[in-house]
Amino acid sequence: MEKSELIKTIGELQEVLKDHNKFIHLFSADEGKKTLTKIFSLTVDVQRLLAASDVKDVVYPKNLHLERGKAGFVRIRPCGEEYGNKTYLGILIGEMACGITSKIEANKMELSWSAYNPAIFVPALNKIIFGGEGWWSEIEGSDDLKEISNLEIDNTWYMKLLKLMGAEK
Repeated sequence: MEKSELIKTIGELQEVLKDHNKFIHLFSADEGKKTLTKIFSLTVDVQRLLAASDVKDVVYPKNLHLERGKAGFVRIRPCGEEYGNKTYLGILIGEMACGITSKIEANKMELSWSAYNPAIFVPALNKIIFGGEGWWSEIEGSDDLKEISNLEIDNTWYMKLLKLMGAEK
């Protein structure tokens, strides 16, 4: 079978598997859906491998994956239990890419940085903690040099939204 025929066949298989509900009655409810989802996922993997087999050039960002923005001092209360709900002094160093995306077109793979998140260096911990790993705010004056309280956390827009939706912390 030619590669182009294989790609076409995989595409047809994906189209058939797209609507899992047509096949659920053939299996037990949970296992059937899991099996069909796995088969569909494997067809996507095969399709990617086929596309990658023709790659002759890879283009990737040669710059650092750190976008410099407003730098400065922040207070941060990391989420992990090992931090004991303690607030630390941090240095906001910029937006750092946490991921990479890729696309394959015309025998070329293009990679680019993605999923940026504020990177905060915490000297007391000697590590970088991302903004999404805790609650943080910029320090603009001496009044901001205080612990981040549960009340402050509960009053953030996203925590209020989670409560409205019935989700827990």
